[in-house]
Amino acid sequence: MIESGPDNQHTSAKTTDPNAPVLGLIAGRGELPLAIRRACEREGRRFFVVAIKGCGEHVCHGLVPELCTVVRLDKAGAALAALKQAGAQDLVLAGGVDRPSIWSLRPDWTSLRFLFSIGLKLGGENSILEAVRDTLQERGFRLRGADELVGGLLAEQRLYTRRAPNRADRQDIAQAWRIAKTLGTLDAGQGAIVQRSFILAIEAVEGTDAMIARAGQLKRSGGGGVLVKVMKPQQDRRLDTPTIGPATVEALANAGLAGMVIEAGAALVLNEMRLVELANLHGLFVIGMHEDEAAAGAEDQADAAAVGTS
Repeated sequence: MIESGPDNQHTSAKTTDPNAPVLGLIAGRGELPLAIRRACEREGRRFFVVAIKGCGEHVCHGLVPELCTVVRLDKAGAALAALKQAGAQDLVLAGGVDRPSIWSLRPDWTSLRFLFSIGLKLGGENSILEAVRDTLQERGFRLRGADELVGGLLAEQRLYTRRAPNRADRQDIAQAWRIAKTLGTLDAGQGAIVQRSFILAIEAVEGTDAMIARAGQLKRSGGGGVLVKVMKPQQDRRLDTPTIGPATVEALANAGLAGMVIEAGAALVLNEMRLVELANLHGLFVIGMHEDEAAAGAEDQADAAAVGTS
C-alpha cells in the first residue's frame, strides 16, 4: 500500500553509494509519483523531486529540503537548474498536471523558448509531452518509464476481481475499446465509458476521474457501464502512461458503473491489493485485456443481432 510520509517528519533516501546517479522525479497529481519515491527509498536509490506547484506537493511530504523543490509549471528554467544541481541524470515524469490557461502563464526564459519552439500550440497532450521529452533529452537528461523503476505495475491479462463482465458488458467493452483507440490516434484521450451501447463519456483534458463523474450524471437506469483505458497507438511508453488505482475504483463506484478494463502490458495498476479489495467490496469488475480479447465482445454483439433478424 502506498502511503505518504508524515508531514512533520523529515526522511531522506538511504543509500550505500553516495556517488550513485540521482533520479530526477518530476511529480504531478496522484499515487504514481509517490510509488516511485517509495521505490527509491526502499532500494536505496538517490533521488530528487521537482513537484509541480498545485499538483505534486504531496510527494514532498516528509522529505528534507535538499531532496525536493516546488516549482510552477511555467518555470522550466528553475526546474532544470535544480535537477542539474542535484546531479540528476535520469528523469521520470509521473502524475497528472493541470494545463493552465495561456493567459495565466508567466514563463521564465527557458519556458518561453520552449513555447515558441512548439508555436504556442494547444495541441494534444502527447504532442506537447513529446516536445517536453525532446527538450529534456537535448539538455542531456535520459527519460525513464515508471514501470522501469517500480516493479509489478504493468497490467496483466487477467481478471483481477471476483466479478467478471457479462455478455452485455463485453459488448460495451468492445465498443469502448474502439472509441478509446480512435481517440488515441487523434491525441485526444485514453479512455471511454459505454453503457449498453450508449456512449456516456470520452476522456479529454479533464482527466479520468472527471470523465467518470460526468458519466455518472448521464448514466441510464438498468445497470452496466464500463470504463476502458488504453495506450494511445503512437504514445511513447515513458510519457503519460494510462494509470488506474484505488481512487479510480472509488470514482466508478460513486458513479454507479459496473467495472473497468485496462490494456494489458500497457496500463499501470497502482496499489493493486487495495484496488482489488475496493472493487470486490463494491461489486465491480477489473480486468486486463489485449485488443483481440476486447474485440471478441463485438462478435457477441454480431451474433446477437443475427439471431434477432433470423
